[in-house]
Amino acid sequence: VASSRFTYSAPLVRWTDSELDRLHKIWLRMHRAAWKLPSGYPAAPFTMPTSSGGCPVVHPKVLLLQALSRHVETLTALPDALQMETVSRFRRLCDDCGCHNEAELSLQLARERFPRACPIARLLRVAGQLGTRVRLPTCLALGKSVRETSWFAMGERMMNTVDRIIHARDLDMVKSSWNAIRKHLR
Repeated sequence: VASSRFTYSAPLVRWTDSELDRLHKIWLRMHRAAWKLPSGYPAAPFTMPTSSGGCPVVHPKVLLLQALSRHVETLTALPDALQMETVSRFRRLCDDCGCHNEAELSLQLARERFPRACPIARLLRVAGQLGTRVRLPTCLALGKSVRETSWFAMGERMMNTVDRIIHARDLDMVKSSWNAIRKHLR
C-alpha cells in the first residue's frame, strides 16, 4: 500500500536523496514487522522473508524512476502546447548543463546535490544515480550525434587530463568555475 501511494505522487514531489533513504528505511521496518504477523494474515506472501519466496522491498528510487518515466511520456504524448513546453524545458536544461544527449545529462545531473524542479531533470538524475540508461521520447531528441563534443565532454576530458598535471587545489578551482568558463567560451 505504501509503495502504491508513493508511486502515485512521486512525479509531483521533489524528493531529496535523504528523504528517499529515510522512506526506504521505514519500508524495511514495516516489512520486518510484517514477519511477526500471524500466519493466517491475508498478506502472507508479504510476511515471508525473500529467501522463502516473499516480496523484496524495492528502493523508492526505482519506483521514482518508473513513475517519472511514465510522467515524461504523458507530458510528450500529444503534439500540443504541453509537449512544446516540455521540449523547450529539455533544450534549456541541455544548454544549462552543456550536454548533447541524455547519457551525458544523467551523469551531470547525478552529481548535483539537490534535484531540480523539471521532471525530465529528476528522471535523468535518478537514472544517473542508479546507473540506468533512460530512453527519452523521440520528440526530445536534440538531433546531435553522440560523438559530437559537448561542453560536458570537454570539461570531463579537461578535468581528467589536468588532474595528472596540476595540484588538487587548482583542479577544484577549475571545477568550481567551469560554468563561468563555458559561458565565456560560447
